[in-house]
Amino acid sequence: QANKIDGGTPLYKACEKDHVRSVKALLAADGIDVNRANIDGSTPLSIACQNDNIRSVRLLLAKEGIRVNQATHDDATTNYSSDGRYVAEPCPFQSVTPLRIAAQYGRLDVVRVLVEQDGIDLDKPGKSNKKVSFESPLQVARRFGHEAIVKVLLAAGAKDDEAVDDASTAAEETNEVRGKREEIIE
Repeated sequence: QANKIDGGTPLYKACEKDHVRSVKALLAADGIDVNRANIDGSTPLSIACQNDNIRSVRLLLAKEGIRVNQATHDDATTNYSSDGRYVAEPCPFQSVTPLRIAAQYGRLDVVRVLVEQDGIDLDKPGKSNKKVSFESPLQVARRFGHEAIVKVLLAAGAKDDEAVDDASTAAEETNEVRGKREEIIE
């Protein structure tokens, strides 16, 4: 039964706290929806990744039907005030996958496990707060200085946006120099 306030299921709550025995028991139960999201779209996998609960992450990934790229809602409007009351305002995580969450929080072991999953989207961008635009897992890992995660993502084949930006900048600088040279010649 989902919590009436936030929609969190018992599996979500067990993964949030890394209660491994409970996670195992719930995953073994008939009819369990391993991908059932709470009200803002956060799944048991995403909360386990956020909290660095690698044991729960491994158990979830072993479950048939797990959606490793399931993102939080892009229009999520749930948050909680400091006193725990529900407040309808934009959620800090919008369109964020479990990999993007793990990269942001510096969860190296979780990232290592996730990049090995078939079908993982290494480049799906998401937004994590009002001041940050949509960023890929690689971009957010760079922003927060998680160099080991950057290396893991690049080794797994993540698109290197910095290299693309460097190439674009070099091309722009080359064109700018050409333009100035042509002006001088004229």
